[in-house]
Amino acid sequence: MNLSRRLWVKGLRVLRVELNGVEAPDGIEVNPGQQITGARVVFTQASCAIRGQVKLIGALPENAEPTVVVTSAPEGIASSRDRDSTEAGVDGKGRFVFDALLPGEYEVRAYLRFRIDRHRTQTSGFESPTRRVTVTNGQETPVELTIDLSKMNQEKRQ
Repeated sequence: MNLSRRLWVKGLRVLRVELNGVEAPDGIEVNPGQQITGARVVFTQASCAIRGQVKLIGALPENAEPTVVVTSAPEGIASSRDRDSTEAGVDGKGRFVFDALLPGEYEVRAYLRFRIDRHRTQTSGFESPTRRVTVTNGQETPVELTIDLSKMNQEKRQ
């Protein structure tokens, strides 16, 4: 088990993990049966939210599902692979919500995921432009994302 910054309970987020007063940015590795002392986990209240709407230009294919991804946008980290991100589905009216977020900047984008079968999906090249938003404590930040499917629909007609 690894006590790390990614551990979270709805509304509470791990701010940092320390061992003997020293921050452990990669967490603390605890082996089965091992006892440790001097560990400290500092939590913070995560009360921010991003609520939004995905708009589609053109018809949504039958096997396609719009999906939204939110990625933390800390300064100095260029690659989205090195940042925390989470995905959410979109309801039948195109709405989505991410709650229990920490204050800060996030990048939000929507894309289409195609269902291959019950257990497998494949992403497509159809996505919205990425929006950068700032969220603050206790506030909900609205976001509107647009995916243009008109080219896909034109290709089907030809």
